Amino acid sequence: MLIATLALMGATTVGIGLLPTYETIGMAAPVLLVTLRLLQGLAHGGEWGGAAIMTVEHAPEGRRAFYGTWPQMGVYAGIVVSNLVLGAFLLLPEDQFRSWGWRIPFLLGFVLVVVGLYLRRSITESPEFTRAAAEAREPVKVPIVEALRTSGRGVFVTFGAKRPRPARST
Repeated sequence: MLIATLALMGATTVGIGLLPTYETIGMAAPVLLVTLRLLQGLAHGGEWGGAAIMTVEHAPEGRRAFYGTWPQMGVYAGIVVSNLVLGAFLLLPEDQFRSWGWRIPFLLGFVLVVVGLYLRRSITESPEFTRAAAEAREPVKVPIVEALRTSGRGVFVTFGAKRPRPARST
Protein backbone atom coordinates (compact mmCIF):
# COMPACT_ATOMS: atom_id res chain seq x y z
CA MET A 1 0.00 0.00 0.00
CA LEU A 2 2.75 2.44 0.93
CA ILE A 3 4.56 1.76 -2.31
CA ALA A 4 1.34 2.56 -4.17
CA THR A 5 0.97 5.92 -2.41
CA LEU A 6 4.58 6.79 -3.14
CA ALA A 7 4.15 5.84 -6.80
CA LEU A 8 0.91 7.86 -7.02
CA MET A 9 2.58 10.87 -5.43
CA GLY A 10 5.45 10.64 -7.91
CA ALA A 11 3.21 10.05 -10.92
CA THR A 12 1.08 13.09 -10.11
CA THR A 13 4.13 15.29 -9.55
CA VAL A 14 5.64 14.25 -12.88
CA GLY A 15 2.20 14.61 -14.47
CA ILE A 16 2.09 18.25 -13.40
CA GLY A 17 5.48 18.78 -15.05
CA LEU A 18 4.19 17.21 -18.30
CA LEU A 19 0.78 18.90 -18.26
CA PRO A 20 -0.21 20.52 -21.56
CA THR A 21 -0.89 24.24 -21.44
CA TYR A 22 -4.23 26.03 -21.52
CA GLU A 23 -3.42 27.17 -25.06
CA THR A 24 -3.03 23.53 -26.11
CA ILE A 25 -6.01 21.80 -24.45
CA GLY A 26 -8.15 24.65 -23.13
CA MET A 27 -10.17 24.22 -19.94
CA ALA A 28 -8.97 20.65 -19.56
CA ALA A 29 -5.57 22.01 -18.42
CA PRO A 30 -6.76 23.62 -15.16
CA VAL A 31 -9.14 20.71 -14.52
CA LEU A 32 -6.25 18.26 -14.91
CA LEU A 33 -4.01 20.42 -12.74
CA VAL A 34 -6.55 20.51 -9.89
CA THR A 35 -7.16 16.76 -10.25
CA LEU A 36 -3.43 16.00 -10.13
CA ARG A 37 -2.94 18.26 -7.10
CA LEU A 38 -5.85 16.58 -5.30
CA LEU A 39 -4.43 13.12 -5.98
CA GLN A 40 -0.96 14.32 -5.01
CA GLY A 41 -2.28 15.62 -1.69
CA LEU A 42 -4.17 12.40 -0.93
CA ALA A 43 -1.08 10.34 -1.74
CA HIS A 44 1.05 12.61 0.42
CA GLY A 45 -1.30 12.09 3.36
CA GLY A 46 -1.09 8.32 2.99
CA GLU A 47 2.65 8.38 2.54
CA TRP A 48 3.29 10.67 5.49
CA GLY A 49 1.19 8.57 7.88
CA GLY A 50 2.92 5.38 6.76
CA ALA A 51 6.35 6.96 7.09
CA ALA A 52 5.57 8.13 10.61
CA ILE A 53 4.42 4.68 11.68
CA MET A 54 7.37 2.92 10.06
CA THR A 55 9.87 5.30 11.61
CA VAL A 56 8.48 4.88 15.11
CA GLU A 57 8.12 1.09 14.80
CA HIS A 58 11.75 0.70 13.68
CA ALA A 59 13.13 3.05 16.33
CA PRO A 60 15.26 1.66 19.15
CA GLU A 61 13.58 1.35 22.54
CA GLY A 62 13.58 4.67 24.36
CA ARG A 63 14.19 6.70 21.17
CA ARG A 64 10.76 6.49 19.51
CA ALA A 65 9.79 10.09 20.17
CA PHE A 66 13.05 11.36 18.70
CA TYR A 67 12.78 9.15 15.62
CA GLY A 68 9.11 10.04 15.29
CA THR A 69 10.03 13.70 14.75
CA TRP A 70 11.90 12.99 11.52
CA PRO A 71 8.85 12.50 9.27
CA GLN A 72 7.46 15.74 10.71
CA MET A 73 10.69 17.56 9.91
CA GLY A 74 10.73 16.02 6.44
CA VAL A 75 7.75 18.15 5.44
CA TYR A 76 9.55 21.36 6.34
CA ALA A 77 12.85 20.21 4.86
CA GLY A 78 10.98 19.44 1.64
CA ILE A 79 9.48 22.93 1.59
CA VAL A 80 12.93 24.51 2.05
CA VAL A 81 14.57 22.34 -0.62
CA SER A 82 11.72 22.85 -3.10
CA ASN A 83 11.96 26.61 -2.63
CA LEU A 84 15.71 26.51 -3.21
CA VAL A 85 15.25 24.47 -6.40
CA LEU A 86 12.49 26.77 -7.63
CA GLY A 87 14.64 29.79 -6.76
CA ALA A 88 17.44 28.41 -8.94
CA PHE A 89 15.06 28.07 -11.89
CA LEU A 90 13.70 31.55 -11.31
CA LEU A 91 17.16 32.78 -12.36
CA LEU A 92 16.25 31.82 -15.93
CA PRO A 93 15.01 34.58 -18.19
CA GLU A 94 11.27 35.05 -17.59
CA ASP A 95 10.15 33.76 -21.01
CA GLN A 96 12.20 30.55 -20.57
CA PHE A 97 10.92 30.03 -17.03
CA ARG A 98 7.31 30.48 -18.14
CA SER A 99 7.65 28.21 -21.17
CA TRP A 100 9.60 25.26 -19.72
CA GLY A 101 11.62 26.20 -16.61
CA TRP A 102 8.75 25.80 -14.14
CA ARG A 103 8.31 22.19 -15.28
CA ILE A 104 11.83 21.00 -14.40
CA PRO A 105 11.38 20.99 -10.58
CA PHE A 106 8.29 18.79 -10.99
CA LEU A 107 10.13 16.43 -13.31
CA LEU A 108 13.06 16.27 -10.87
CA GLY A 109 10.57 14.81 -8.40
CA PHE A 110 10.87 11.58 -10.40
CA VAL A 111 14.40 11.12 -9.01
CA LEU A 112 13.05 11.36 -5.46
CA VAL A 113 10.37 8.79 -6.25
CA VAL A 114 12.94 6.32 -7.57
CA VAL A 115 15.07 6.78 -4.44
CA GLY A 116 11.97 6.47 -2.24
CA LEU A 117 10.82 3.29 -3.98
CA TYR A 118 14.29 1.78 -3.60
CA LEU A 119 14.39 2.62 0.11
CA ARG A 120 10.85 1.43 0.69
CA ARG A 121 11.54 -1.93 -0.95
CA SER A 122 14.66 -2.45 1.17
CA ILE A 123 12.89 -1.89 4.50
CA THR A 124 11.77 -5.03 6.31
CA GLU A 125 8.61 -5.28 8.37
CA SER A 126 9.05 -3.93 11.86
CA PRO A 127 9.44 -6.34 14.77
CA GLU A 128 6.17 -4.95 16.17
CA PHE A 129 4.25 -5.75 12.97
CA THR A 130 5.81 -9.20 12.67
CA ARG A 131 4.84 -9.98 16.29
CA ALA A 132 1.29 -8.65 15.80
CA ALA A 133 0.87 -10.60 12.55
CA ALA A 134 1.97 -13.80 14.27
CA GLU A 135 -0.58 -13.26 17.04
CA ALA A 136 -3.36 -12.17 14.68
CA ARG A 137 -6.50 -14.18 14.25
CA GLU A 138 -8.65 -14.42 11.12
CA PRO A 139 -8.99 -11.11 9.26
CA VAL A 140 -12.16 -9.26 10.19
CA LYS A 141 -14.66 -8.79 7.35
CA VAL A 142 -15.86 -5.34 8.46
CA PRO A 143 -13.09 -3.74 10.58
CA ILE A 144 -15.09 -0.64 11.52
CA VAL A 145 -17.83 -2.78 13.07
CA GLU A 146 -15.21 -4.77 15.01
CA ALA A 147 -13.56 -1.57 16.23
CA LEU A 148 -16.89 -0.16 17.42
CA ARG A 149 -17.84 -3.48 19.03
CA THR A 150 -14.58 -3.93 20.94
CA SER A 151 -13.49 -0.31 21.52
CA GLY A 152 -16.57 1.79 20.77
CA ARG A 153 -16.21 4.03 23.82
CA GLY A 154 -12.59 4.89 22.95
CA VAL A 155 -13.52 5.62 19.33
CA PHE A 156 -16.27 8.03 20.35
CA VAL A 157 -14.13 9.68 23.05
CA THR A 158 -11.45 10.26 20.41
CA PHE A 159 -13.96 11.80 18.02
CA GLY A 160 -15.30 14.03 20.78
CA ALA A 161 -11.88 15.07 22.07
CA LYS A 162 -11.48 17.81 19.48
CA ARG A 163 -13.44 20.80 20.56
CA PRO A 164 -15.03 22.80 17.71
CA ARG A 165 -13.77 26.33 17.21
CA PRO A 166 -16.11 29.06 18.35
CA ALA A 167 -17.55 31.17 15.56
CA ARG A 168 -15.73 34.44 14.97
CA SER A 169 -17.64 37.58 15.63
CA THR A 170 -16.99 40.44 13.25
